[in-house]
Order: sequence, then structure tokens, then C-alpha cells
Amino acid sequence: MPFLILKKSALVVLKPYLKFFLMPSDLALNCRNLCREYYDLMDNCSAYVNKLQGELCITFPQYLGIFSKITIYISLTLLETYTSPNAFITSDTQKIIDIIKSTARFGLTYAENKYNAIIQAVNEVNEFDYIIDSNVTRIRLYISFIRKYDEELKNILNAMHDLVNSNEDTDFVKQIHLIETFKVAGFLSTESLMGEIGDFSAFSKLKQLFSYFGLDPTVK
Repeated sequence: MPFLILKKSALVVLKPYLKFFLMPSDLALNCRNLCREYYDLMDNCSAYVNKLQGELCITFPQYLGIFSKITIYISLTLLETYTSPNAFITSDTQKIIDIIKSTARFGLTYAENKYNAIIQAVNEVNEFDYIIDSNVTRIRLYISFIRKYDEELKNILNAMHDLVNSNEDTDFVKQIHLIETFKVAGFLSTESLMGEIGDFSAFSKLKQLFSYFGLDPTVK
């Protein structure tokens, strides 16, 4: 085995045109692992968001248009507390308004308007109301998963910032900040890019970088 390693090493020296693998630094690998895990969690979270939307399409479709996104904090809080359309009707009006006001923090008028929109949606859905216990269970389950994924996504994003902040003096992080100077490049996209590339020093020519991204096609 050692003989084979020496033989391959000798071939690289004698034949410099041979391509060989460059192992990224620990910093680049940490960056890559965190970014990949972040996007993997994003995909999983999106799957449960789609499941929640599907469940609401069956049990409370009118609710989907009340908020800009069903996953904003106030929306999930209301769905956790009042898991069926009838729960909004039978609950204390002022209590629901107070929840909206304290959670959304947009004032009393906003809270009252949202409450009225919810009650109107409830009255519309009651004409075709059909909800069973398993629907309620699944809604609560999906919300708990969404909240957990959101929490872990924040933790990973914080870990990415800590990784960059603790290595400000490295060329790798300096290259991250350089890319961030472009308006279209945000922190997450820049760190993902650098994590996959490893280091721009791996490319001796601009054409090599273009080829790496598939932007320099050739026809044979």
C-alpha cells in the first residue's frame, strides 16, 4: 500500500498535467457542512409547510388567505391555540384579539381586522365544515415540526456567523467578504459558494473557474 502511494506521488511530480484532488481546509469543510445541513433542513421544513397547507385546504381553506404566509409567528400561534374553525367562534373575542395584538405587534386596529377576517372565514367554511380529530392532531404535529426546524435553522445560521467571525484574519473569510460586496450576494449564498469551492486559489485561471460552474462550454 505505501508503495502505491509513493508511486502515485511520483507520477504527479513527473507528469504535472495529471489532475489531483485538493483537500479543502477545515474552515472550508465546516462551512460546507453547515451550509449543506442548512439547506437540507430547509427542504424538510418546506415539506411540513406543504403538509400543513394541505391539511388546511381540507379543514379551513379560507384561513390560507388571511395572512401573507401561514408560517408567520402569529398564524402558527393561532392555529396551535384554535385548531378548528369552531374554536374561534366559541372562544372569547377579546382574548383572540389580544393574542393577535401581542404577537403581531401591529396595534389594535390590525388585530381587530384580522379577527374579523378570521370570523368571516369561519362563517364561510361552516357551510361545508368537515373536520375530524386526526386533522387537529396532524395540524398540531406539523406546526411543532415547523417550529423545531425554524429553531434549528436559526442555530445553524448563528453557527455560520460564529465561524466567519472567529476566522476574520483568514484568506477564506476575506474572500467571503469580498463576494459580499456584490449587491446580489447575501451572507448565506456567499458562504455556500465558498464552502463548495473551498478556496479561489485552487483556480489559476479565470477560465478554470468558469468551467467549474459550467459557464465555459466547449464543442468537440
